[in-house]
Amino acid sequence: MTEARALALGKVKMLIYGNHSVRASVTAMHRVFAQIISDGGIHQADEEIVPVLGIFRLQGMDAVKDNQKRFLRERTDDLPLRCRPAHPGRKTAFGSRRPA
Repeated sequence: MTEARALALGKVKMLIYGNHSVRASVTAMHRVFAQIISDGGIHQADEEIVPVLGIFRLQGMDAVKDNQKRFLRERTDDLPLRCRPAHPGRKTAFGSRRPA
């Protein structure tokens, strides 16, 4: 299907290419992993991919961190047992430790 053909049908108002971005991402991941295996490390591949900070920007990580500060409890000892973290003091996904 081409855009011209879709327009010629007179029924299509929008084309969505979301599937192609996912497929392109998988293709890129295969290439990068093949390069890592071929090179025996990440030294070459790391220079050709987006930095981790770029991923954080796409995710809106600054807003996530702001919301964590606003909405997450600093203390959990006042919560019922079933609501407390299973492993107090363990590192969270963001590397900081919650108070025990």
